[in-house]
Formats: sequence, C-alpha cells, structure tokens
Amino acid sequence: SGWDVWTDTPSGNEALIELVRDRRFDVVGFSIGNDRAIQALAELIRAVRTSSRNRAVRVLAGGPLLIARPQIAALVGADGTAVDARQAMLEAERLVAARDEGR
Repeated sequence: SGWDVWTDTPSGNEALIELVRDRRFDVVGFSIGNDRAIQALAELIRAVRTSSRNRAVRVLAGGPLLIARPQIAALVGADGTAVDARQAMLEAERLVAARDEGR
C-alpha cells in the first residue's frame, strides 16, 4: 500500500521515544497481551504523543488482549485497533485519511 515501515523494535521505551522524536511517523503500533500491561501501555502512548516529531501521530493497538476486549484500545489511548496485519494496514490508512481531512 505504499507504506514505509520501520520494523526494528526499539530496545526499550526510551529508545522508542527517541525514535519518534527523531523521525516522523504517521502511525505507531503496539501489541498488548495481558491486563498487567494496560497502565504501562497507556503511559507509553502518552509519551509517544508528547514526544513525537509528528504532532498528529496516530496510534494503533492490537494483540491478544485487544482481540478479546477491543474496548481496551480506548483505555490506553489508541486511535484504533486491528486483529491482524491486514486490518491494521486498512485501519492505519483510515486514521491518516481522517486526520488529513480534518486539516
């Protein structure tokens, strides 16, 4: 679909924050597997939004927990969710188009 995708996983939260500060990303995606990670993911998403070079960055969340309980996406502050990679690509396109229409 023409996306440039960054697949190198940062070594930790600080490395991710530095990455989004240094490079412009339209969408940042996260995967969450269990309830214990909800608060930490919410804090990380806030930090990504605050630090991002792109002030209009969109956040996608997926993973086993969100497949079972998609409402968690709103709790962590994600803009959208997807159950698989194909749906994530479509949702990312939708989020960026909606963002661009609002400009």
